Amino acid sequence: MKVLHTADTHLGDLTGPTKDGQNLRRLDTLRCMEAIVASAQAEKPDLAIIAGDLFNRSRVWADTALEDVNDAVTHFIRPLCEASSAVVLLFGTENHDNPRAFELLAELTKDARNLHIITTPKVLTLQTTGGPVQIMGVPGFDKGRLRTFCPGIDKETENRNATALINDVVLGLATQLDRTIPSILVAHYTVSGAEADNGSTFLAGQDVVILPATIDATGVDLACFGHIHHPQRLVSNTPAYYCGSPNQLNFNDEGTEHGFYYHDIFTSPVGLPGTAVATHFVNTPERKHYTLHIGPEDVAAFIRSGELNHQYQAIKDAIVRVRYDCDSDQDKAFNRAEYQKVLLAAGAFYVAEILPEEIEELGAKEPINETDGPVECLSRWLDKAEIPETDKARLMELAAPIIKQADDGRDAGKHTGSFTPLTIEVKNYRSYTEAAFDFDPVHMAMVNGQNGVGKSSLFMDAIADCLYEQTRKEDVGGWVRDGTKSGAITFTFALGDKKYRVIRTRTKSGRGTLSLQRFNPDTDDWDDASDTTMPLTQKKIIGLLGMDCNTFCSIALIRQDAYGLFLEADSDRRMEVLSALLGLDIYGRMEELAKANATEQRRKIAATRERINVLGEQIGQKDSLMEEDEALMQKTAELSDALSATEKAISTAEQADAMRVELEKQAAEKEAQAKDYDRQANEKTVYKAGLANDLLLAQKKASQKAAAQQAADELKAYRAELETLAPKEEKLRSLQQARENSQKAAQDAAGCLRELTATRDTLEKIVAQRPEIEAAVAAIAELAPKQADAKARLQKQSDLARAFHEATYDARAYASDAKSIIVGKQSALDEAMRLAQKLTDSGCPNVGEASCRFLADAVEAQRKIAPLTEEIQTLKQQHRTEYDALLKKADAAREAYQASGNPGEELVELDAEEKRLRELADNLPKLAAYDARLTETIREIAEAQEREAAATKEAAAYLSEINGLQGDAQRANNLRMLVLSTETVAAQLPDCLAAEATATALEAHLAELERDIADLTAKQTEAASSAADLLTRLPAKDNQLPGLKAIRDTHRATINDLATQRGAIKAKLESIAEAETQTAELRKDVAATAKVLDDYTTLAAAFGLDGIQYMIIRGVVPEIMHRSNDILAAMTGGRMAVDIRTEKEQRSTKQIVNSLEVWISSIAGTNRPYLSHSGGEKVKIALAVTLGLADVKARRAGVQLGMLFIDEPPFLDADGTEAYADALTNMAARNPGMRILAISHDPTMKARFSQNITVSAGENGSTVSME
Repeated sequence: MKVLHTADTHLGDLTGPTKDGQNLRRLDTLRCMEAIVASAQAEKPDLAIIAGDLFNRSRVWADTALEDVNDAVTHFIRPLCEASSAVVLLFGTENHDNPRAFELLAELTKDARNLHIITTPKVLTLQTTGGPVQIMGVPGFDKGRLRTFCPGIDKETENRNATALINDVVLGLATQLDRTIPSILVAHYTVSGAEADNGSTFLAGQDVVILPATIDATGVDLACFGHIHHPQRLVSNTPAYYCGSPNQLNFNDEGTEHGFYYHDIFTSPVGLPGTAVATHFVNTPERKHYTLHIGPEDVAAFIRSGELNHQYQAIKDAIVRVRYDCDSDQDKAFNRAEYQKVLLAAGAFYVAEILPEEIEELGAKEPINETDGPVECLSRWLDKAEIPETDKARLMELAAPIIKQADDGRDAGKHTGSFTPLTIEVKNYRSYTEAAFDFDPVHMAMVNGQNGVGKSSLFMDAIADCLYEQTRKEDVGGWVRDGTKSGAITFTFALGDKKYRVIRTRTKSGRGTLSLQRFNPDTDDWDDASDTTMPLTQKKIIGLLGMDCNTFCSIALIRQDAYGLFLEADSDRRMEVLSALLGLDIYGRMEELAKANATEQRRKIAATRERINVLGEQIGQKDSLMEEDEALMQKTAELSDALSATEKAISTAEQADAMRVELEKQAAEKEAQAKDYDRQANEKTVYKAGLANDLLLAQKKASQKAAAQQAADELKAYRAELETLAPKEEKLRSLQQARENSQKAAQDAAGCLRELTATRDTLEKIVAQRPEIEAAVAAIAELAPKQADAKARLQKQSDLARAFHEATYDARAYASDAKSIIVGKQSALDEAMRLAQKLTDSGCPNVGEASCRFLADAVEAQRKIAPLTEEIQTLKQQHRTEYDALLKKADAAREAYQASGNPGEELVELDAEEKRLRELADNLPKLAAYDARLTETIREIAEAQEREAAATKEAAAYLSEINGLQGDAQRANNLRMLVLSTETVAAQLPDCLAAEATATALEAHLAELERDIADLTAKQTEAASSAADLLTRLPAKDNQLPGLKAIRDTHRATINDLATQRGAIKAKLESIAEAETQTAELRKDVAATAKVLDDYTTLAAAFGLDGIQYMIIRGVVPEIMHRSNDILAAMTGGRMAVDIRTEKEQRSTKQIVNSLEVWISSIAGTNRPYLSHSGGEKVKIALAVTLGLADVKARRAGVQLGMLFIDEPPFLDADGTEAYADALTNMAARNPGMRILAISHDPTMKARFSQNITVSAGENGSTVSME
């Protein structure tokens, strides 16, 4: 059996470049998956195993998860199902494989009958082309569930407990295995002793592990594991393997090979124990990772030359990270962006990071980013907040529905992919009457034009107004062009592979409309995607883009007065911008949900306390009710004593009545016995009469015994004689059958003789035709020349017919073409004469020399009339001569055709004659065979005659023997008649014998009945006498009993009333006791709800801007600083650097708090806030940070930035302007799909841009064009 073993594909977006909105590392993974499929299609494995972590992130981003599932099904699962007899897909760990994604995958592949998805531990038996196999599947384990049962334990104890649990599960499953069928353990766990991705060895207590001894104890034939990305054979007696990941996922995989395994399981012959496993590894087209280490000399050389100091072959098509050592001065002068460009130009696929060696350790503290799922991020935040494990497990469980609800509540229209502008159209907008611009050809363009012509209006304000309508100066509607009543803006953009447009209109008075539309490729039309009102539609647009206006204008649409928008904001606003930039809006929804739940808990506490107060009023009645109950209890005791005395008197009276009743009952029973005895005696008398009649019938039947016995003896003799005659009868039947067979053989021989005679006659006739057949053969030979001649003449006639038809067609075609030419010329002549008529009708005094423009056409037409008339006459003569020649040629061809005769008819007659002759001639080769057949037929006739005579003779012999046995046959028939006549009488013998026995028995039974009847008569007399005696002993009746019972009933009624009153009191006291219990429980509920309130408050803080969002933002700040400082270093010659600090010390409390402070470091070693710098310095700093933000946004998850429109920054010197242009050029190179557009008045900038857009002012408003 051949088994394909793969795992840890981690399909999804990985850190790397994007192109056209596609993550190229994701394409690397798909290539590796397709390589596995291609191998499976060639090898045709009996079983394919995917041992967990099919997906990379168990994220809640629904659109990305759907794309992952679709790619997994299309590129991997279905092709493997087609190439393999069976496929097993195991669920991995929940931080990678999402249960909802697996549910969707199962739904999409429910028609794939050979796909088996395992999400819980189980044993499956599969039928494959290589035979049956058992799969013991053990999916990944969530330790969070264990924490709910074992709270408060440390991590090592937790790992050991989980290890014990999972090893018990594996051993428990092993008991279900059938040892006669091969079995495979498929699991997604660490195995103790395995080599980790970083080269270390896993030990028990470090993780949840399966022990090698457990693998051996299961008795499986093969163990296929996933989870560790390094392929290896495990240290167990059982063949056990990690296949590793098919692609390198990060720098931990650097230097290791990746691919998948084929395992061949060889089972022993039947009756012999054991299996053998042969394994070989297949490499996949993995993307390599490479760490490039450079020292101070290399950094210094690059600073001097801008080129690499060495040729690094290992970086070719690899993901590269750079670790460098240098001094602080070199670090400031080291342009990492330029170094990245040089590496990419040298062949690197992607440059992941360029960091000093020491930053690598710092950066490892919080490996969290916006692509990590909320569950993972929350877990890390709780760890950072030092929340105890027991509290953490509770908080994680409490957060699960919030995360799910936030995920389910995401805008269904939100997308990932690149936000790319397509077109902008305006009508009556600022300086534009009507204008439109298509961004499709734009890659890196500069917008030129005089001040005030509308450059910023069209390429900045119109887009912002259309999407958000947050204008810079005017009131709403202020953008409508002066002198007009209304205006409109239409902005079309792409989000990934989907296309949208926003249409906004305004009147001068402020009334407006807003429409969001989505392009439908199926109908090739726009579908309305607006909400019911303008504010709701505006909210939908913001949700679709994942950015509000301030964020959008901070990173994508950067106007002159907005360079400092990010830097001049306070710390909280900066956090909000970065949160929107990273697409962290889901955490805002989670924070709102957590706060809503906290509010609900506060409401519950208030309602519970109100209930406690109500119950307290009820509990206050307890003492008075207990006193009332004591008085009622004393009165009840007094009445109970009186009731006891009355009931005693009643009991004495009732005993006398009971004695009377008992005696009456006994007398009645005796009377009933007497009646019953009398009834039984009568019944037996009647029964006796019936038996006497049966006795008479039995005696009559027994008298026929002698006759029946005689008939039985005679029947026996007849049957014995028949048995002696049976062989003779059998022989007679056999002889009769043989005679019939002989007679049939004689008849068959006679029939065959008749057929053979007819065949002989036919053959003799054919053989007699020999002369005629030979003559036909000679005649056929003479026909051949005549047929050849007729065929030649027929071919010639066909050629003549073709020539005749072609000549006729040429003449007609020429006539048609000539007519068309003449008609065309005639039409031109008619038109010229019509135009020339204007000269006559115009009244011009000098028609021949008319020069006015009105008659110019008429004069020209007048000149053409004579040449056209002459040309028409000439053409008619030429055409007539040519047409007459063609007609003469056609007539000659017709005469030649008619003279050729009718060779076709002659050929038909010759063919018919040949057919007739061949019917005779075809018999010539058969004459010899006919002669032989004739001789054979004559021999067969003689044999048939002999068979007929022999069969006739044999039948006559059988007849004489049959006649000798006829007498015995007749005797046998007579005996059968006698048997039939005596069988009826003889058959009565058993009945006669039975009747004789019955008569004897009945006589004894009648005597017994006589004795029973006499006994019953005596008992009846005795019972009647006893009844009379009992009636004489009845006591006298007592009349005081009714009065005593009335007194007793009165006492009982009074006691019942008292009990009812006490019951009501008891119910109230029980209700009070319940209220006391409820109060205690409610107080516990208040305490528990308060704890839940604290938990929701903690979760609100975790999901808030200062929680997880801060951790994620803190992780991206170094990247923003690096991008910004690369640009700022170029602008300032390395004299300034941005320092974004994520913590600050409060002056009042001296505590370190989360913050987002921007400081600027100078080469002189000073640190100052951004706002303390000069105007020119602030522009450079703001520009560098803005471009850094835009560059980071272009590469992050969610909506990526496919545009950067930037207005000309003021106060830039020559070096700053050059660095500004370099930064935009680098941005374009790093993001090939981004559309970069810069507005400038500087003519020196124009040469730096490959595309130029010009805006000009005109009488009818501004216009725009592109070079």
